[in-house]
Amino acid sequence: MTRALVLLAVLAVSPAAQAGTGHPAGFTETRYGAAFTLGTAMAWAPDGSNRLFVTRQGYVRTFGPNNAAEIRIIKDGVLLPTPFATVTPVFNWSECGLFGIAFDPAFAQNGYVYVSACVSNSEQQIIRYTAVGDVGTQKTILLAGLPSAGDTHNGGGLSIGPDAKLYFAIGDNRATIGPDGDLTSARSKVSRANLDGTVPNDNPFFDGPGPNADFTWARGMRNPFTHAWQPGRNLLWVNDVGGHADQVFQVNAGEHGGWTMYGGGNQPLNHPLRYIRPVFQLMSGGPSGMAIAGSTFYDSTLFPAAYRGNYFVGDFEVPGRVLRAVLNPDNSLASQTQFVTDANFPLGFQVGPDGALYYLTYDPVEPATTGGVYRIDFTPTTQGIVVDTLHLRVLEGSTGVVSVRLALAPAAPVTVSVAHMGDADVTTPTTQLTFTAANWATPQNVVVSAAQDADGARDTATVTVSSSGLPSHDVAVEVMDDDTQVIVVSSAFVTLAEGGTTPLTVRLLVAPTSPVTVTVARTAGDTDVSPAAAMLTFDATTYQTPQTVMIAAAEDADSTADVATLTLSGGGATSRTIAVTVVDNENAAPTITTTPVTRAVAGNAYRYDADATGLPAPTFALPMGPPGMAIDATTGVVTWTAADAGDYPVTVRAQNGQMPSFDQAFTLTVLPDTAPYVRLSQPQPNAVVSGFIEFFGDAFDDAAVVRAEFLVDGNVVFDDVQTGDHFHYGGVNGHTSMRFDTRALSDGPHLFRMVAYDTRGQTGAQQAMVTVANAGVDAGSGSAGGAGGGSEPTAGGGAAGGSPVATAGGGTTPTTGGEVGGVCACTSGDVTSTAAAWLAALLLRRRRRARRESLSTFAAGSA
Repeated sequence: MTRALVLLAVLAVSPAAQAGTGHPAGFTETRYGAAFTLGTAMAWAPDGSNRLFVTRQGYVRTFGPNNAAEIRIIKDGVLLPTPFATVTPVFNWSECGLFGIAFDPAFAQNGYVYVSACVSNSEQQIIRYTAVGDVGTQKTILLAGLPSAGDTHNGGGLSIGPDAKLYFAIGDNRATIGPDGDLTSARSKVSRANLDGTVPNDNPFFDGPGPNADFTWARGMRNPFTHAWQPGRNLLWVNDVGGHADQVFQVNAGEHGGWTMYGGGNQPLNHPLRYIRPVFQLMSGGPSGMAIAGSTFYDSTLFPAAYRGNYFVGDFEVPGRVLRAVLNPDNSLASQTQFVTDANFPLGFQVGPDGALYYLTYDPVEPATTGGVYRIDFTPTTQGIVVDTLHLRVLEGSTGVVSVRLALAPAAPVTVSVAHMGDADVTTPTTQLTFTAANWATPQNVVVSAAQDADGARDTATVTVSSSGLPSHDVAVEVMDDDTQVIVVSSAFVTLAEGGTTPLTVRLLVAPTSPVTVTVARTAGDTDVSPAAAMLTFDATTYQTPQTVMIAAAEDADSTADVATLTLSGGGATSRTIAVTVVDNENAAPTITTTPVTRAVAGNAYRYDADATGLPAPTFALPMGPPGMAIDATTGVVTWTAADAGDYPVTVRAQNGQMPSFDQAFTLTVLPDTAPYVRLSQPQPNAVVSGFIEFFGDAFDDAAVVRAEFLVDGNVVFDDVQTGDHFHYGGVNGHTSMRFDTRALSDGPHLFRMVAYDTRGQTGAQQAMVTVANAGVDAGSGSAGGAGGGSEPTAGGGAAGGSPVATAGGGTTPTTGGEVGGVCACTSGDVTSTAAAWLAALLLRRRRRARRESLSTFAAGSA
């Protein structure tokens, strides 16, 4: 007992920074560069300079408006003392701040670096800097006014796609704004922009002056925190920190991830909204659930061949993991395993020019103990050539770099030959590289150039590196052509009245080398819709001048709203489709188009909003219904509050003078009101806690939960009054600034309990017995121990000047296997433990204190 206490004291005062653990045989991990805090994203400069650019959420541990963030450079393994750029103003509360970085495909020529930043509690921006040496100059705001709520679900992922476009993602801002079919907001979307910040005319929902958010490329994402492009296939993989599950999607233009209606693999297939299902969900594990927060594909040759094409993802939750997803040839999931444990809250992932896997850890503690970049190396048993990528994209008129080294120190100098074949516009001046026992581990650069040409074709080539007696490697080179032709239209969606016409303007994006003809034809839908012109001709002098196509909708005798699809093609451009909707002008009898709500709860408000078509516009009546039920004659909204359970016949009528009227009859079943169901997320049963901790959970009811009490040992310590399903000690501030202080309690077992109340005062509860162990906790700073909870990375919390900042923990209700309604392993009875068990738990707590101490709410957040 005494020896254990002495050991605990030693561990408490002398924490040591630790790398991740649990790697497979042959892999090792070390810190890369100096320790630093608040790292959020990173990327290697694509010019062969061996510079790793890292974004920091802020450069001091304060959170709020008018702060500043940094872009730092680690060059040849050394963290440069001067920031590349200081980004200000930045609002870096919670998940706000500086969270994405990408390099222009012509970076070697223009020096452009792009970052995504939250600049206020309501606005995000895409900002461009120009690199002059190791300093960023000429700050340019490319995109302003992107939405934020100043809290969570901001997204932040940023990349350059294989089409040389800028891709960025924004979540629902924790307000559930922009999901489902909503195309008017950039929230819950992956967006696509030209590199100058303008809208690509071929975005799938572009409607010009219409209501759509024209940058939208895909939708239905709760919090698309990060994303990555799959080498060789040019497919976008989006990591969505989901409410249903942490999902990894392979996303194409116009597709829908399902939020909020669907998730976790139940998205309907072959649906008009183009729902997609995740390739996989994060495997369950770790004491606090899952929160996918970074990823990359491994495309180098340092690791064994079985690792090529694997998708590595980071789980931010306590204590952090790196997962390895092996894919089948059709991109379905073959297996998912833990690659690294105790990864200290990983965020960014990159493959370096040396072929190693690098990841970034957050660590908000000043001074940093575990924060910074870590390098995962592999030591092979046989000699080989290491190339950093097997797939290289180069912008036309620019250059790219392939980095080459050896796997092991050679006994004698090794000559590596470089050859290339393919399109003549792709060249490399390097023909051979020499490696010795002194420089074998230092990457040497093979510069690949893509000449400017007049066509819009994507040039390809293969660069082969080889040496006598060693396996050779082929690097596939693809040229991103900046002459790619696009048919530019005024809108991809057209609405007109029956018997009328409406104009559509058409032009080309780039000058053609010879005259081209764009054909316009109806390819689907009603034959009453037709374009007035079948062909449009453009040449190098007229390609930018819009030509007008009049779209006509003929009168017909029916009362159906006609729809059709027009297709524009030609000139080597990708075909464009125009969706045409015709508003009919014939009088028509009404039809109710909505499905009735057939369930209600006794004592709670019932509402059904009936919609109907017809001309003239229908009005509504209620020929049958229980006493007290009412309907708005104009809007069709039915309202009622049932006193008792039972079955009640209801008929809603739509009428407009055209016969027949439409009666919608249904039976409304009123169910007895049941008590709420409660899941306590933090603290977890049997946890050892100290200092300032999070105390929260979720409550679900058949009607509504209106408040939740938080009790410790039977005493109410906070009353969170709100209508929702996520409740917290401290209310809305619970994830950020207000935590429960366990120092008010004696060391030993204590009962933490959450009680939820519904609209009729019925209650549900769940509780957890935990052990308080405050020995050694400073009076001026606290730390939350034990297992965390939840499924959401959330930055923030804390203030300068020694204010309490919480540690690992937080989040939403943990789930099993990433599924909704996962069963919490909480118990409701008393928990007893021996002194030895208590000391063992405390020992584990102290051993991990360096990684968990004073962690912000970055590991929290959810609903």
